[in-house]
Amino acid sequence: FKELEPDIKETAQLVQNISSASVEQTTGIDQVNQGMLTLNDVIQSNAATAEELASTVSSLTDYAGKLKKIVMDAERDHGF
Repeated sequence: FKELEPDIKETAQLVQNISSASVEQTTGIDQVNQGMLTLNDVIQSNAATAEELASTVSSLTDYAGKLKKIVMDAERDHGF
């Protein structure tokens, strides 16, 4: 049994190292997951902002068309 003691201690140390590495990997994976969740939130927010911007552009385009018509009618009616 005395001859096996160094091997047993080495094996125990290896198991401890593996356990520590596993904890570190779990922490790293949790951080990556949190980063992905944050990225997903940002992407969804950007998509909503893009939709709002598209709606605003559409409204401004409509207003510009109406204003152009008013100006053209005024020019025609008043000889500008």
